[in-house]
Amino acid sequence: MKWLKQNWLWVVVNIIAVLPLVMMLNSFNVDFSAGGLPQITVEQPAFREREFDRDEAPSTTGVAASDGSAEDSPESHGSRERSPYGFLVHTTGEWGIRWLVFCLTCTPLYILFGWRSPLGLKKTLGLYAFLYAALHFLFFLIDEGWLATFSEFNFILGLLSLLIMLPLALTSTDWAMKKLSKNWKFMHRAAYAAGVLAVLHLAFLGEGSWLLYGVLLTIGFIARVPQVRKSILGLRRRVFKHNPVPA
Repeated sequence: MKWLKQNWLWVVVNIIAVLPLVMMLNSFNVDFSAGGLPQITVEQPAFREREFDRDEAPSTTGVAASDGSAEDSPESHGSRERSPYGFLVHTTGEWGIRWLVFCLTCTPLYILFGWRSPLGLKKTLGLYAFLYAALHFLFFLIDEGWLATFSEFNFILGLLSLLIMLPLALTSTDWAMKKLSKNWKFMHRAAYAAGVLAVLHLAFLGEGSWLLYGVLLTIGFIARVPQVRKSILGLRRRVFKHNPVPA
């Protein structure tokens, strides 16, 4: 119970992070009845189908894919969204940027409010951000193909963000921290660039949620400026002079 009391926030974060993975795993069906290699299919959750049905009329994915003219038609976008892998791409992308922004917000939360608890979650949040970003890219490749990565500017921004996060995830161990010494902290500051690129990736896609993430990152960047940080910490000391700073 003592361990749970000290690490309850870490437990909550892991539960929240694993739930979408379980949901996506349940969308995979493996059929061994045909013999030989198992047949793997992906089914889009029913609630996602109803969500898309509210915005557009039903369409047959197979027909749209076989008709060359459908690529430029309004129905083609909806058809792609209704594809099972389109759902996986969207879900992993949303969760990836959520964890990344949350990771980059841990230090600003301490600067602004004195909350120390999130500081111990930075590694966990960063690894989940990379995991979801990697799955996002994998499902995108399956759904759209490798060449589609370079077909639009926003896709390139997303790829650059993932490439920045890759070495950060690989060097997130205590061994790497000791080996890199002072360079480790300098290297992991690149996470800020990954966050900016991820938000721009979302903005160019036309997703409205990019504005919220952009505001959170901007506030965090401002709070990290040495002069601003010093002023905020001084103000906090005066406010909590006769009271303990919240943990």
